[in-house]
Amino acid sequence: MEAGQAVRLAEAESRAQSAIARVREVDPHWRPTPSAYHSVEGLIRANEAEAQEAQARFQALARFESSHEFRTKGLRRSGTDAGHEGGGKMAGRA
Repeated sequence: MEAGQAVRLAEAESRAQSAIARVREVDPHWRPTPSAYHSVEGLIRANEAEAQEAQARFQALARFESSHEFRTKGLRRSGTDAGHEGGGKMAGRA
């Protein structure tokens, strides 16, 4: 492994671990999609992909939470029972 690759790998691993930890604060059982690699460059790409996947999952969870809070607060203000909201769609939830 070349020195430049070692630095890029460490950075990619750090970003992936940080992003995954952030998601697990909200969704403790979430795991990134497993990936295969056959070289240092492949491992760097795999870590970058995990970081991107974790960031996307975190954003989806944040959107869901914001939407849920909005609906819940709005329903409480209107005096409607939050448990009986129409539709109940939760497509983004895993």
